[in-house]
Amino acid sequence: MSALSTYRMTPEYENNKFVTLTAGGTIYQGGMVAVNASGKAVAASDTSGLKVIGRAENQAANNEKVKVRMGVFGWDNDQTNAVQATDFGKLCYVVDDHTVSIDDQTNAVIAGVVKGIDEEGLVIVAPAPLTVSAPVGQGAAVADLTAAGDLTYTKINAILAALRQAGVIAPSAS
Repeated sequence: MSALSTYRMTPEYENNKFVTLTAGGTIYQGGMVAVNASGKAVAASDTSGLKVIGRAENQAANNEKVKVRMGVFGWDNDQTNAVQATDFGKLCYVVDDHTVSIDDQTNAVIAGVVKGIDEEGLVIVAPAPLTVSAPVGQGAAVADLTAAGDLTYTKINAILAALRQAGVIAPSAS
């Protein structure tokens, strides 16, 4: 296929997801939303096992569904361990449901990747890279691409070896 030589109407798909809120919780519109190990929505916090999925488009409480928009958002900057403009491309971490930090806090809940700081001081955060895990029953090998940092030849080969050993990808041809 050849490169474009004229205008193209590229479709954009709505990037929303509806998730049931955990019992007893409240998520406020505009807040950062995470899911727990059970796949239930919770207000993002520095709680072990949470995965940030986006921003709440409505308020929800106690087993209601919350509409979550996935995308790039501006979050408040932690004053203790503030994200700096020089942190572009680095991971930032959840402090609470509207604040991020460059420090990994206690449980290292990843908010996303720093894309900049806007004129009001909000940290512009994009979704974090995926983590690739072995299928159930394939052992405990995990290639965590968020922690890989600068991907050198050696690191890439180590990730590939772990995925091959876990049976996630086929062995290399000799």
